[in-house]
Amino acid sequence: MRFALTVVGLFAFLWAASNLLAQFAPDLAMTLSNGPFAMGVFIAIMIFPPLQLAQTFFRHEQRHMSGGEGWGLAVIGALLLVVVMSSVVYLRLSQNQAALADLQREIGGDVVIAILPLALLAVFLMLVYRLFFWAAIRGQIKRAERSGA
Repeated sequence: MRFALTVVGLFAFLWAASNLLAQFAPDLAMTLSNGPFAMGVFIAIMIFPPLQLAQTFFRHEQRHMSGGEGWGLAVIGALLLVVVMSSVVYLRLSQNQAALADLQREIGGDVVIAILPLALLAVFLMLVYRLFFWAAIRGQIKRAERSGA
């Protein structure tokens, strides 16, 4: 639940901040939303929630995630992030009807063309999240061993 709240909260904060920035400094908002800053924000949103989840898991359980737990959380986290990102992109496109019409024309009503990149992104995120869970819990275990020794 904390993972979901973190992802949704980060996107809500960024959405509100970008809307405020667009009202008061539209040129700066356009630069930040299209440049390397946007990629950095995406990477931060991709990294922070799973690391936080793994650290919280270890603090409560004091053990490694089992295979099923790790993969299950990775699948749920990846799907959640893809759904939230897709919603944000659709909301942003719906504010610009010309861009939305262009996108719909390019897709041509073929749902597979729209869903395939999202499915590939979800699989990539799932693998990355599972790696982050493993690395974060391993780091927590090493930290616990050093402080106990």
